[in-house]
Amino acid sequence: MKRIFLLLLSIALLNTHSVARSENQSDSAPDSVAGVQLGGKDTQSLQLVTGEFQARFAEYRTGRSPVNVLLRCNQRLLRASLASSIPDAAIAYDGRAREIELLANINLERGTGTLQDVAQAEGARLDAILKRAETNYFPN
Repeated sequence: MKRIFLLLLSIALLNTHSVARSENQSDSAPDSVAGVQLGGKDTQSLQLVTGEFQARFAEYRTGRSPVNVLLRCNQRLLRASLASSIPDAAIAYDGRAREIELLANINLERGTGTLQDVAQAEGARLDAILKRAETNYFPN
């Protein structure tokens, strides 16, 4: 019941605060942690996972990697961002999930993607919306 409430609440929030993105912007990997100063091994871990995400995004965009690999990498980046106390980590996770979903739909239209890719990306986007709502309304 809590998840349904969070989903409905987050959808309402996203509808009021949605940001239109052009197809040209989806061609580059989103950079979720630029400009944040960190220290210690969290910095190294976050940099490694961020680099991996950018590489996986490029691989998926060119058709050399399946969407589920990119989605798992996005989840690892969220965990690393949360462990490093990155502000708005869930919002960045949602933004990356939105980019992946958009790219999956573009690939489907081009004939280089599948309905399964789109369904997985949509599921990951719903998960991202829930994570975003949980962190906004139920902070630790």
